[in-house]
Amino acid sequence: RHTFRLQRAAVADGERVGLVDDWFETGSQGLIARQLVERAGASYVGASIIVNQLSAERRRALAPCHSLVDARELNFP
Repeated sequence: RHTFRLQRAAVADGERVGLVDDWFETGSQGLIARQLVERAGASYVGASIIVNQLSAERRRALAPCHSLVDARELNFP
């Protein structure tokens, strides 16, 4: 079981927040982070990742989502 938390003092109302990560496999953690940011009153502005392994549906849910390389380019299953 995982617990996700966002320190309320880290995000102020009206701030713009982007997610940065090395690898999005399913995007579940990214979606949770987006929800926490929005509940804190900030605006989600997108995600930047190095390796993208997201389904098209999850990529749309995290849009705009920019990546450097697709996992398939790395011959990753």
